[in-house]
Amino acid sequence: MTSRASSVQRQEMSHSLGGWDAGATRDRDTLLSLLNKDRIFAAYAIGDIEPAFFEQCEWVLARHRQGPWAVALLFKGLEPNALLLYGDPRGSAVLLGTVMRPARAYAILQEAHLGALEAHYSLAEQKRMVRMVWDATRPLPPPNPLAFRLTGANLTDLQSLYRIYAEVHFSPYQLLSGVFYGVECDGRLVAVAGTHLVSPAYGVAAVGNVFTHPDYRGRGYASACTAGVVRELSTLAETLVLNVGEDNAAAQRIYRKLGFSPYCNYLEAMAYRKRTTTLK
Repeated sequence: MTSRASSVQRQEMSHSLGGWDAGATRDRDTLLSLLNKDRIFAAYAIGDIEPAFFEQCEWVLARHRQGPWAVALLFKGLEPNALLLYGDPRGSAVLLGTVMRPARAYAILQEAHLGALEAHYSLAEQKRMVRMVWDATRPLPPPNPLAFRLTGANLTDLQSLYRIYAEVHFSPYQLLSGVFYGVECDGRLVAVAGTHLVSPAYGVAAVGNVFTHPDYRGRGYASACTAGVVRELSTLAETLVLNVGEDNAAAQRIYRKLGFSPYCNYLEAMAYRKRTTTLK
């Protein structure tokens, strides 16, 4: 009975439209082979194949009979949930119209997928971003004695600092499973850099959650923290990425000095499901 019920569920989740077959998947090998076609932009999704993250993910896959493919990932470990799109935009449109239908999500996508997303979602808080990647042939940034490794014991102080950072997407698991460095001044934590994810098994890591208290900016604290994170990540993963605002020239200069270079531009936005957007 269990086997039959599972079979029926899989059939109900599968859709065919215009030569595209779309449905949910839990096939790690297939996902990895597709996402590795653009490993740098897909670094977050590749890291989410890790068992610790995989169970917090909803994965859907569309394949066209002539070869094109598309993958959509809904990561539920953060609030709001993150929606990531990869592959052929036509396949993305099929996925968003059939098997990937969250009511709201924080969408991360390249420009080519914007039409597919807007066909099914209203967008707000749009940001133009740059994905940067670390050049492993560059010398490691030198250690800075100001920055120290954060642990779970620093969680309360870290959360207090992040309360004044409106754009942060942080969850305690990121500190416990990732790499974070901080700087203290006047008896409190005033700067931090960390990770969004670290996947030693798949060799990818994403630097993020970088923030300095407004009263302590301009002293190189964020750079010191980020350097500590990069030095440690270099022993864990060969592909290191980070995201920065397209208009944030100052931060981009800092990241370039640490060995990062621009890879591609992309978009982030809050996405709200339209009422009547189901494809049949």
